[in-house]
Amino acid sequence: MKIVVAYKWAANPQDAEIRPDGTVDWSRAKGAVSEHDPVAFELARRLADATGGEVVGLTVGAAAIDTPLARKAALSRGLDTLVMVADDQLAGADGTRLAAVIAGAIQSVGDVAVVIAGESSVDIGDRQVAMTVAGQLG
Repeated sequence: MKIVVAYKWAANPQDAEIRPDGTVDWSRAKGAVSEHDPVAFELARRLADATGGEVVGLTVGAAAIDTPLARKAALSRGLDTLVMVADDQLAGADGTRLAAVIAGAIQSVGDVAVVIAGESSVDIGDRQVAMTVAGQLG
């Protein structure tokens, strides 16, 4: 049984700087696993340990998400395998587009029993991606 954890690798909002004019400067923000996703990782690991399943981490985004640091950060959270869809065409993609890519990647993993995701992500924050993925997967 495969358990997919869909998570987001994005700029850490704690590293963002608010400029005097009220705009946000993200130039120094380092990538991190979204603060909404740690519970999904933990739940997936516990479920896999209880059932003999495999935890597959899945993230999508611009090519910059595929770094050794990003891989290590995800794998250190109890994943057995990691799938990264890193494509610059996904830079700035909205939730609907991201959900379509996530759903396609889940289908390519094959034999997935359950998909677990956090409630939102630090960058988009629309709380719609997980529900849209579920709808696309039927």
